Amino acid sequence: MHPDKLHFPSRESDIQRIRPQLPIATTDSMSDIERFQTETLRPVLKMQHDLLKAIFADYLIQQKVKPQTLSADRYTDFVYQALTKDQALKNILPGTVVGQFTIEEYHFYKANRQEIAKRLMKFIAKRIAEN
Repeated sequence: MHPDKLHFPSRESDIQRIRPQLPIATTDSMSDIERFQTETLRPVLKMQHDLLKAIFADYLIQQKVKPQTLSADRYTDFVYQALTKDQALKNILPGTVVGQFTIEEYHFYKANRQEIAKRLMKFIAKRIAEN
């Protein structure tokens, strides 16, 4: 069977079921990417928030960085720099989110990877820097 034709009904419904429901309305005027951001990215990011923070906390330990010694602005700068320059971090954090997509969502992500990946990294950076 071709990999694009694989179907895992239990996984698909389980993923949808465990996602938090966010009170964000979608409108007909939204682009497909904006709708994906609202219906998929935001709930998955909320669900994976603690894991994303834990991964970044481990990164801070590996880099011997003590965030409490940095001002809020310097910490934010550090987060954005780390997510820009560290390839391993750039792979694992988005992978933590993409791994929670349904097959259909993954295909949409794959078809629009450049734009969605850019948005995803901005959301991740903001979540880590602000919390």
